[in-house]
Amino acid sequence: MSAGQALHATAFLGGLLAILWAYDYRPLASLGPISLHQWRQADGASLARSYHDHGMRFLEPQVHNVAGGDHHAVGEFPALYYAVACLYRVFGVHDAIFRWFNFAILVVGLFLYSRALLRWVDDLWLALALAPPLLLLSSPLLAFYGFNFLPNTTAFALILIAGYAYVRFVETQRLVWFYFACAIACLAGLLKVPALVPFVALVAAGGSLQLLSRREAWVGQVPRWPHLFAAAIAVLGANAAWILWARSYNEQHGSRLFLLGTKPLWEMSRKQFGNNLAFLLTDQRHMYFDLETLLALVLLIGVLLVLARRLPRFVASLFVFTLLGSAAYLVLFFGQLRVHEYYLIDVMPLVALLLALGVWGMVKLPLDIADPLERFREVHARMAERKASPALDLLPSFAEALVLLPRPLVRALSFVGSQTVQLIVTNVPGIMMPRYVAGSRIIAGYPFAPLAPQCPVSIALYGYDGHLFIGIDADGTTMPDVESFAATLRGAFVELVEAALEPAARSSYV
Repeated sequence: MSAGQALHATAFLGGLLAILWAYDYRPLASLGPISLHQWRQADGASLARSYHDHGMRFLEPQVHNVAGGDHHAVGEFPALYYAVACLYRVFGVHDAIFRWFNFAILVVGLFLYSRALLRWVDDLWLALALAPPLLLLSSPLLAFYGFNFLPNTTAFALILIAGYAYVRFVETQRLVWFYFACAIACLAGLLKVPALVPFVALVAAGGSLQLLSRREAWVGQVPRWPHLFAAAIAVLGANAAWILWARSYNEQHGSRLFLLGTKPLWEMSRKQFGNNLAFLLTDQRHMYFDLETLLALVLLIGVLLVLARRLPRFVASLFVFTLLGSAAYLVLFFGQLRVHEYYLIDVMPLVALLLALGVWGMVKLPLDIADPLERFREVHARMAERKASPALDLLPSFAEALVLLPRPLVRALSFVGSQTVQLIVTNVPGIMMPRYVAGSRIIAGYPFAPLAPQCPVSIALYGYDGHLFIGIDADGTTMPDVESFAATLRGAFVELVEAALEPAARSSYV
């Protein structure tokens, strides 16, 4: 483990402990099913207890709720319940075991998701890798049901683990990582079929690119079509086989307890649709994220859709197919959302992908490069790449659109957008010839850039008459030693100039 990975693990653990302290799960740990959807929680707890009490026969799941049957009933693949029953046999039957085991799986998924993001950022930018998983855990849905008896958060965690394995495949080009990712995704789908949306999106993106695009558009990002096709057949086939077996098992035992179909939008009346939609947008809105985070996610979806053609083809295709798959899931199960808010956990992979793309699009400063010339060239290359982005062409139109929005909404968007920004630097080319006012020559011009919400430092650069002038605006509470910061800038500039004047450095530019 590298020093950066060790620091990341320590920081993640610290953030997790802070969340555990804030949520205070201890009084809840020893309790059975309580609060929202006690009956569905009780089904999960009952399946695990029944395995423990009735011989641990995996293909004979039972529940205490008869629902017209003989106690035998099954919905999702009962691997989670069987694993908990195994723990019961070792440590005794305690509800806390189920709760902590389920939460531990979620934590592993979030940690590996964060570790995958870490591969895109420098070690000094750990916050960018830590913020998305901790933000996900701030959702009341994950906070409550992650420490619970339902498999939805477990399936979500498995998809995050599969995503990490796929990132390793892209890095190493070893097919073992690809097939491991597919196996984990298959298990996630067996626990909750909608968890397969990212996998199906991956297959659709990779398959369409290999069919319709040049090799350069997909090589190194997806396996060749025989592997992709074989994985799709295996994963989707296993999930289809389980659904057919579960239906047969329930029919054999006369059970109607678990839903193994859909409740689509088109089967609802207009009044039912309106009531469901209003309930989701008002009473249940607080269950997902706070308003500012929801607005930021919607804005991010819009930006990515507008820029889809400018993104790398595989990334754009994966995003679009995941978005379409998540929308299709909501349409197919819209009739369930009013009374089953935990169904929305199954679209969390889309949120995780959005946050990952946001981190991927950030500019990384190469602070780990000691040589000043190499550091300068790397910063120049990265900034040139961002300045060439077509997203910049949209900024005027975006600014005009913001004028039309209500001021509180603009303020909320600004607040959210600046939460992950620690430094703003703006440069103005200026005038390279001397200017005069009332016959007197202007000898200096220092710029000023105001602070953004929650951003402690703003730096403005202005070029004039062969000189570069720098203005620094800092929050005195966050940066009380702004004079030291200014002195450090001067020292870094002197270091860069001295390095550039060395004969070896001059020759390297020839």
